[in-house]
Amino acid sequence: DIPDSAFSGCANLTTINIPDGVTTIGEYVFSGCANLTTIDIPDSVTSIGSSAFSGCTSLKEITIPASVETFSSAFSESGIETVIFEEGRTSIAEYAFAFNKCSNIRTISIPEGVTEIGSCAFSGCENLTTIYFPDTVTSIGTYVFDDCINLKEITIPPNMEPSMPEPFGGSYIEKIIFKEGRTEISGVWGCTSIREIYIPASVTNLATENNSSVFEYTSIEKIELGDGCKYIPSYAFKNVGTLKEVVIPDSVTSIRGDAFYNCTGLSEIALPDGLKIIEGYAFNGCSGISEIVIPENVSSVGRSAFGGCENLKSIKIGKTSIPSSWNTAWLDGCKATVYNVNGEVLIEGTF
Repeated sequence: DIPDSAFSGCANLTTINIPDGVTTIGEYVFSGCANLTTIDIPDSVTSIGSSAFSGCTSLKEITIPASVETFSSAFSESGIETVIFEEGRTSIAEYAFAFNKCSNIRTISIPEGVTEIGSCAFSGCENLTTIYFPDTVTSIGTYVFDDCINLKEITIPPNMEPSMPEPFGGSYIEKIIFKEGRTEISGVWGCTSIREIYIPASVTNLATENNSSVFEYTSIEKIELGDGCKYIPSYAFKNVGTLKEVVIPDSVTSIRGDAFYNCTGLSEIALPDGLKIIEGYAFNGCSGISEIVIPENVSSVGRSAFGGCENLKSIKIGKTSIPSSWNTAWLDGCKATVYNVNGEVLIEGTF
């Protein structure tokens, strides 16, 4: 083993080759070795002590063997830009880089086989721009990317289940891509930095068993739903005032109650031809919408579906008359003029 502070302050040290058999690298072992550029850590090492490489400002890349189980804060205030985890590892521990000023890390490669990433694992890596998650990752903790101010986009593996309520709390992530293979979406509630989300065709459910308000209190501006989506759940986009664009595929047959409640930034929306049901208050408070077309196949519209849409002036329905199956109060709270498929006025607006 290498004892604490063994080579601390050796400013002329440039290369280190640690022999096989060493199991522990102590605390502050290479601290202050400002000219150290290369180090080879053998598979026998299981523990790297706190601040072992702190102040190693010339060390730009580190490969961590799968055998290393403990390394929290080992690289604080170092110059490391790239971290490579060798295959064989199954988890990234909590607080792996947390609060230790790993401000130069730009790229992290997580190998196949890792299934779990602990809470705050990459917290404080303020220059991290790229991270790769293998498909084997199934669990990710909370605040994993807290204060990673330059990480703007991530891709979520098909089986990853983020911890609720704030897996990406404190992050600056703007775009999330969910990989093909997922069947439901979770983990974005309250992520105020997120602007864009891509959802693959494999997703059939936008809600989890315990959380239908999946996108509530986010700052999403654009979302594209995949062809596998069958319905938009209640409260899905409730209070997402930043939402400007939604792409709804023809596979969606139902928009549930309050789905777009108070989406004040939504100025237009194209309802798909396959839509059959618009539940009550679905678009209530969408004050930016000025016109909307209700497709021919819609057989049910709930109470006050467009209530509070104060700038909605025109509603065109794909039928010659308003179906008796629609709620008699479907237009409550709305002043729009309603036209039929031929352009004839069915209900005169009150603007």
